[in-house]
Amino acid sequence: MKLHHLVWRELSVRRGQLVTGLVAVLLGVAAVVGIHTVSTYSEKAVKREMEALGANILVLPKSAGVQDYYTADLHSQTMPEDYVGSITLSGLSGVDNMSPKLSLPAELPAGNFTLTGILH
Repeated sequence: MKLHHLVWRELSVRRGQLVTGLVAVLLGVAAVVGIHTVSTYSEKAVKREMEALGANILVLPKSAGVQDYYTADLHSQTMPEDYVGSITLSGLSGVDNMSPKLSLPAELPAGNFTLTGILH
């Protein structure tokens, strides 16, 4: 008996298992393709939205570093309001809006916290 006859006989005898196996493989492939498609289009949508927003630039006092971002306001260093006006009126390409960030120490019954927010 040849191999292809043996395979054909097994497939004809076990039709239910064959159909179940094929359906499982098709569902698996469809799920992987669907997830890949959704993730690809989601990444493109996020990229498009981020490009529409423009660049975010963080301006800190000279003595504060990026590692001090959340506590820069607590070190009693301030930046003159004229700096904001200078940057806004400079005509730099892409500078549309500026939002100051404020961090304040807060004592609550649960402990000491730093409240951080964007002022509008």
